[in-house]
Amino acid sequence: MKKMRKKFLSIALACAFALPVFSLAACGEKTTNYRVVGADETYEYTVLPKSTVKVDDGIAIDGKFEEAFYTRTVQNWYRASKTDSDVCPEGGFANIDIAVTTYFTSNAVLIAVDVTGDWMVSYQPTRITTQNSGIELYVTANTPSSSEGTLFEMDLCAGGDQSIKILRSGRFHKALMSADLEPLYGIQLKGGKINTTECTGYTMEWYIPFAMFGLTEAPERIDINPYVMSPRNSTDTDREWYGFGAQSPALCGWVTPTAYPFNSRGFSCNKITIEATGGEVEQERGYDWCVKGDNVIFYVEPDDPSTKCTSFLVNGVEMKDKVRNGVITVKCEGDIDIVAQFA
Repeated sequence: MKKMRKKFLSIALACAFALPVFSLAACGEKTTNYRVVGADETYEYTVLPKSTVKVDDGIAIDGKFEEAFYTRTVQNWYRASKTDSDVCPEGGFANIDIAVTTYFTSNAVLIAVDVTGDWMVSYQPTRITTQNSGIELYVTANTPSSSEGTLFEMDLCAGGDQSIKILRSGRFHKALMSADLEPLYGIQLKGGKINTTECTGYTMEWYIPFAMFGLTEAPERIDINPYVMSPRNSTDTDREWYGFGAQSPALCGWVTPTAYPFNSRGFSCNKITIEATGGEVEQERGYDWCVKGDNVIFYVEPDDPSTKCTSFLVNGVEMKDKVRNGVITVKCEGDIDIVAQFA
C-alpha cells in the first residue's frame, strides 16, 4: 500500500518473559572477557578480567557476524522498524531499524543484534548503561509460567558497558554472577566513531551460557523483547526508550512469560503472503511475518475508489465481512495466506 497511513500502536510497557531460576554468586576468578568496541577501521580487542565462559571453536565474539551460520538458508532474523511517531513509553524522535537472530552453541545462546537509526550513537562513562545508546533485552528460556526469578533484563550499550538484572519480588535486582555465568560480548560501530554524527548504528554479539538460565543444555526456545535506547545527545540523560514488543500487544505485557520466540535457527515466526487483484492489502507495518497468538492488522484499499473489496480469503476462509473502514485484524495461528479481490 503506497499511501501513508497513521499506524496503530499499543502503548505497552516492556514485553517481559520468564526463565528458570539460577543461583546468584559472587564474582569468581578473573580471566579473559572479550569487549570489542570500534568501527571497522579502529577495530581492536580490549581484555577485561571477567568471564571464564569458553567459546566454541570457529566463533569470535566480536560483533562482526562473519561466521557461516549467519548466512545459512535456515537462519532467520527478526526484522522490525520504528518511526518517529511511535512513542513507547519515552520519547518519539528516532527512526530505528533492528534485526535480531540467535544461534545455540554447545554451551551458550549467541544473540546477534543489528541496529541502525537516524540519530547519533553516543556514550559517556558518567551515565548509567540505560542512558547511553544501546539495547535492552528482556529474555527468558523455555517459556516458564512465572517471571519471578526467571526474567532477565540485559543491557549492553554501544560504549561497551554491560548490565544484567533479574526479577525478584516485583523488582529488577543486579545479578551478581560467578565467572562461569558471565556473558561475553562484542560490539562494532557503524559509520564512524562514537559521539560523532557519522556513527548511526552498531552490531552486537552476546554469548550467554545456558547455565545463566539455570540450564545444563540448550533450551527449546528463548523469548526476547528488544528495546533500543537512544539519547538525544552525548551529554545529558534525556533519551528515547522504545520496546519493539509494543508492536505485538497480544503477545507482550509487563512481566509476561512469552514474546518473540527464538531457537537454534533464529527467529521463529510464520510467513504472510498476499495476492490482491484490483487493490492493495498490506500488513500494518509492511512485515511479511507474524508470531502465533498475535493479532495482525491489515490495511485494505481498492485501486479505484469507486470499487470495493468483494472477496478477502484468509487461508481459504472468506472474511470480507470483517473488513471495516479498510482495516481487518487477523489472528495469527500459523502462516497467513491472503487472496483479495476488488470490483
